Amino acid sequence: MSDDGLSVVVGPRDVAAGIASLANDPERLAEWASILLVSSVFLDLAMESEAAGEELLGALWNLSFGKPLDGAVLALARKLANHR
Repeated sequence: MSDDGLSVVVGPRDVAAGIASLANDPERLAEWASILLVSSVFLDLAMESEAAGEELLGALWNLSFGKPLDGAVLALARKLANHR
């Protein structure tokens, strides 16, 4: 949280929407995942708010290290993103 009491919360549905929207561009997806993880210094990655949060967080780490997007994770991301 910032000194003025404001914070930005990024949850599983936000991460899912990002994964789903960048799924067809592996290079941008990896870059986005890396930026999101580095930004967790000032963002609140509230991934525990849903059961899928841990799986999506693990996917962010994998993607940031250049691993390909797992099909099951993509299906999960699309499902969550469509239920926003």
